[in-house]
Amino acid sequence: MTPGEIAQEELRKKYGTLFDEVSALLFRHDPIGINFESNGDEYDPEARTILPRLPECKSEADVLAVVHDEFRRWFGEAGPIRNYAKIAGEIWVLWREKAIHPMPDSLLPEKELLLAAYVAFNARDIDAALALMTSDVAWPRAFKGGFVRGPEEVRAYWTEQWSEIDPHVEPVAFHPQDDGSILVEVQQVVRDLNGSVLADERVRHRFTLEGGLIQRMEVDG
Repeated sequence: MTPGEIAQEELRKKYGTLFDEVSALLFRHDPIGINFESNGDEYDPEARTILPRLPECKSEADVLAVVHDEFRRWFGEAGPIRNYAKIAGEIWVLWREKAIHPMPDSLLPEKELLLAAYVAFNARDIDAALALMTSDVAWPRAFKGGFVRGPEEVRAYWTEQWSEIDPHVEPVAFHPQDDGSILVEVQQVVRDLNGSVLADERVRHRFTLEGGLIQRMEVDG
């Protein structure tokens, strides 16, 4: 085996199907124009050099910079960076699902539920988030103390919160607990309404689920 093939096999062992999925989406988007339908492994080399750089990425924009940089390295002239935006978005989704958020297969529905809740919160889509909660949900009043209870109290609390600050929470890892709860490590960035960063820190959220919905969330610090 060549050094490249050895590295490729090591990536497959480390990331499972992620390598093949990244290579396949590169082939599907075909930014360089080398997809002749019968050469499905054509983008394996690029996938091989992109994957090891993904751990340094903190956002979709970071992935975009990495992908464009690697294509310039491989091909010299790679075209405008905007041409790689959809590729970067799909790779970021795959990376978050399969590498950043590892979790036992038996708990995949729970992970998907919580990921959807974080996405809805960051998008300020209150209705989508509340649809993932029980009718008696308990939610902490971050920065103020205590809890609100029930979807409508959560709605009122979030509406008030977003009128004062601009929080963004990005889940980093999921950890199932012995008591059945799920501990989520989160990178939390809080800005004022002018965009100035007030806090940028790692915190932990503990979720209790009931019937496939969020029944309680606590901030563990």
